[in-house]
Amino acid sequence: MLNAKELEIRNLIVSFRTNKGLVHAVRGINLTLEKGETLAIVGESGSGKSVSAKAILGIEAPNAIIEDGEILYHGQNLLTFSEEEFNRIRGNKITMVFQDPMSSLDPIVKIGVQMTEASILNGKTNQRLARKELNDNLKNLTKALLAAGITADKVKSEIATFKKFIATGSKLLTAYNNACEYADSIVFDIKQILIDLHDEANNPIQEEIKNLLKKTEQVYNPYFVNENTCKCFGETRENLLTLCNEYKAKSDSAEKIAALLEKMSHFLEDKLGEEKPNFFTLGYYVMSRGSDDLDWSNVASTNKTTREVLDKEFMIAFRDDIAAAIKEERDRSIRATAEAFKEADKAKKLFSAEEWDIAACKAEIKKLCALVDNAKNRLALSIDRAIYTLRNTLTTSLEHYKATPSYAKKNAQNALNELCDLYNHILEVGVQEDLKELGAAAIAIIDNYKELSNDAAYHVTKQMAYDKAIQIMEEVGIRDPRKRFNQYPFEFSGGMRQRIVIAIAIAANPDLLICDEPTTALDVTIQAQILELINKLKKKRNMSVIFITHDLGVVANVADKIAVMYAGKVVEKGTAEDIFYSPAHPYTWALLASMPDLDTKDSLEAIPGTPPNMIYPPKGDAFAARNQYAMEIDFEREPPMFQISETHCAATWLLHPNAPKIEMPESVSARIKRMKEREEEKKNAEQ
Repeated sequence: MLNAKELEIRNLIVSFRTNKGLVHAVRGINLTLEKGETLAIVGESGSGKSVSAKAILGIEAPNAIIEDGEILYHGQNLLTFSEEEFNRIRGNKITMVFQDPMSSLDPIVKIGVQMTEASILNGKTNQRLARKELNDNLKNLTKALLAAGITADKVKSEIATFKKFIATGSKLLTAYNNACEYADSIVFDIKQILIDLHDEANNPIQEEIKNLLKKTEQVYNPYFVNENTCKCFGETRENLLTLCNEYKAKSDSAEKIAALLEKMSHFLEDKLGEEKPNFFTLGYYVMSRGSDDLDWSNVASTNKTTREVLDKEFMIAFRDDIAAAIKEERDRSIRATAEAFKEADKAKKLFSAEEWDIAACKAEIKKLCALVDNAKNRLALSIDRAIYTLRNTLTTSLEHYKATPSYAKKNAQNALNELCDLYNHILEVGVQEDLKELGAAAIAIIDNYKELSNDAAYHVTKQMAYDKAIQIMEEVGIRDPRKRFNQYPFEFSGGMRQRIVIAIAIAANPDLLICDEPTTALDVTIQAQILELINKLKKKRNMSVIFITHDLGVVANVADKIAVMYAGKVVEKGTAEDIFYSPAHPYTWALLASMPDLDTKDSLEAIPGTPPNMIYPPKGDAFAARNQYAMEIDFEREPPMFQISETHCAATWLLHPNAPKIEMPESVSARIKRMKEREEEKKNAEQ
């Protein structure tokens, strides 16, 4: 279901400093990407496609200037992120596949090392950042509890108990998850061994089974495969080892081995599908009294028992104390907000002056930001964007004041207006919550701390990274992944190298995959395979995809929405059906006319002229000089976005009510007619 915004770009302006002047690469684009959707950005080289994509990941060139705009990912403005904050997003939540796979691969390092390295390093980074965030949050909670009038001894005891039992629960959960991952890997390996058993080739079956049996040692866990209660699993292992030593190809032992492997696979699949223990409540139970008396034959009943013990002995009282701390902290935050609001009003007057006093502005930024920081609610799970981005926005505006004063003033004034609007709303509404709402807020805080503790405890081992790499290589269509794992990039074809890069990109199970012309260097057949692969992975993993290309035909069967860019601006956007069947901008017509078409012998229509010099952007419509349908107004005024339908809009004066009626070129309308006929034939064939 496409109903949640994954990414939103608002008025993004990116320029580059050069010896010849400022290159205006991206000039105020607005785009929205929904969850599970593919957005294609199409345009000629130099239109600003890749620059926009790199801004999302924070990997702009050193001479790039983000002059204005926001890139909102799950409500957070990525343009305000520090490098450390980007490390939690880049390569994890948002990943990118580039045009040339060798720009992402090291030619003298084996593929396997390059695939596992990212998983291991990302795991360590996530652990470190989660641990730091958890400790910072607990320090803030301690201060709030003390401010709420709870005694120092009680606060110290509660925080120590909470830290200890969530750490215990997280360690138990990590060990359990590791066992589950090994089980999942074993099921995957068994499928391959069963294929090898029936293969005519001389496969190293005995070695594969011995490696498998060694891996089965890792699935033993008190809460997953218990040695005492799962004796059948141990018997299966022993029988497999015996038969493995006696194995001969095309003999009865092969059939017996296959039967035992299938039995082991079914057992592990059943275990993976069982209800899981509540490790949060179990952590307290184990910490306070051990777990020898727990009966795991009924997981739901045992979870209920551990929950009751936790609530009775600790959690209800701790939750009520946190609720009191939340109320106290919010009251303090509102009092501090009133003081910060007064200072923000002063700052608005200072930054709206005709000429800025640089020294006074620097002093005001320091004073205002200190008050804004003090007004933050330390227990809030999220910070409003106006607060989060203020310091960076004002500092950047001051830096750019001499070079681009109008941009600096606009940026600073927008930030201060947004802050004042937010503070005005907070002070007008205030906080009026009953005990029930405070209790719910306390539970949300506890849940957040629990997740951070789990992240801090999660450790990616080399074996786990290897198993995951093998599975993903199989998923992206690389045959014999165990052999390929130990090969170098030069031993792969261009298409296979691109598959490897895609595998590395999806290893962290990202929310958003950015593909920057990933098929340009490939032949047509391999292009189709890569496009099909990306589409399949998107559906399977429910990813959102941004697909960048100069070839409109490439995205015909993969895009949900298309944005056409020219000279740093989005000139038309809509659904794939809007763009292919009802194009409205002359540039989109030109792109469609230049696409190869097997159904006609007519020569392709080249777009006349060249893109404009973006050091000196054209005054009106940037495409006017190359547009045979251009009117006088196109050279004088930039067209606004005209809304054609709820999903479709285009920036062309041809859509103005007073413009002459211009039909799209006959070659384009004929092409659209053929595309519709092919689509209809395809639908009829599928029925």
